[in-house]
Amino acid sequence: MTAPKVLAVALLLLLLALTADAASPPEWIREVVTSTGPYMYQWGGTPVLLSWFPPHAVPMNLTFLNVTWWKPHSIWFKGTYYVSVCGNGCGYRRATIYVAQRDVKVVNPLQTDLGPLAVDYIAYHIKRICRQGTAMVAPAEIIVLDSNTQIWISDVYCLYYNQWYWLRLLPYDFLLYRYLVRDAELVNATDLWIGLPVEG
Repeated sequence: MTAPKVLAVALLLLLLALTADAASPPEWIREVVTSTGPYMYQWGGTPVLLSWFPPHAVPMNLTFLNVTWWKPHSIWFKGTYYVSVCGNGCGYRRATIYVAQRDVKVVNPLQTDLGPLAVDYIAYHIKRICRQGTAMVAPAEIIVLDSNTQIWISDVYCLYYNQWYWLRLLPYDFLLYRYLVRDAELVNATDLWIGLPVEG
């Protein structure tokens, strides 16, 4: 589902709510429409986290580069995207974008049961999940190296068959949880629902 489709669905829900009750839309409709993305909203006062990409994410064909454990960002991809460049007039230019998945780190492989093979094990699973090469990238920080090269510290959503797989959920994958950690800690998870497809 592309960002315009997500926006269209959100607006359709808002229109239906307004026609049903002209006084004011229900609270959960207001939360969906005014949030930064449809991936987290309130349902009857309960936070619900959904697994699809946010509307500000951009489509990109990504090539998996590597997994490292000694750098702040462990999972790296390479892609291209048209960026705005100003010099002798402003315009758009195709640039090489290095994409790093944010808030997911690889533990020191020497402290795991697989040893140095843990990095290859993680890389194998990321290649399997992102093998189609189609991804939605939601940059949180953009570092401009020159007019043709940028680094995007981002949330990456890989197209995995017919679903979007949010790579920030890798530490919760049954096969990978021993080798990955998240930077951000969940402080209060009371009544938090996470809707995710179960991989067989």
